[in-house]
Amino acid sequence: MLPVVELVRTLRLQAMIRGYRFVTQIWVSVGSEIGMPLDQYRQALQQELTGELFDNCQITIEEEDGAEIKLDRMEGILVLPKCSS
Repeated sequence: MLPVVELVRTLRLQAMIRGYRFVTQIWVSVGSEIGMPLDQYRQALQQELTGELFDNCQITIEEEDGAEIKLDRMEGILVLPKCSS
């Protein structure tokens, strides 16, 4: 799984490429090898997700094999390619 800082960079880049003004939901499914509890991973992600783009953004993290990221906005959902460690 991508480190938190790299994940945030990817989220920002993908949102910018698609012209998202706000991201309201982020889903991240991570493999069991992330090396930290899911709550701790969520907190680290929340600390890094700053700025207007992610105001009031809800984060859901699930533990599943492989990794997948989805960004959601009013107009639809963005699914990024799976990224594995």
